[in-house]
Amino acid sequence: MEQIHISLFDSTVVHEVLALHDLCAHAQAGATYLKTPVLGSVVPVAQGSLTVLVSGTKAGFDRAEPVMSQLATHLFHLDLPGLATRMMLVNNLVLAGIMAQIAMATAFAEAAGLDRATALDILTAGAGQSMVLNAKRANLESGGSRPISPTA
Repeated sequence: MEQIHISLFDSTVVHEVLALHDLCAHAQAGATYLKTPVLGSVVPVAQGSLTVLVSGTKAGFDRAEPVMSQLATHLFHLDLPGLATRMMLVNNLVLAGIMAQIAMATAFAEAAGLDRATALDILTAGAGQSMVLNAKRANLESGGSRPISPTA
């Protein structure tokens, strides 16, 4: 009888001690546990263009790559347990910094007398052009504070 190998992709954000515990528990049961935090939100999910960071064994990554490549444009194997989650937090730090800069620039432009839409047009055509600005622009234009993710 052929043995079935089970792989678990865990995209939750949990403390690395818990992730290491899960890794060990699954390994003892003969299953592969891959910590797979994602970079992206609703639009990249719909487009199948997420970035997935993967912590776990190289063998597990290799087995899972065909499935994960259906969801992601970019896959990064980061061998050490917990490293994928740490790198996701580093990425979130960059995202927060960019969003803070866009917010300040928009506020300064409005204080200088430009309307928000024109300020965002200029930022988009100039040095502010970025994936983040493009993804968040509609929410910025409306002045809304709605969550971008439906689970937020």
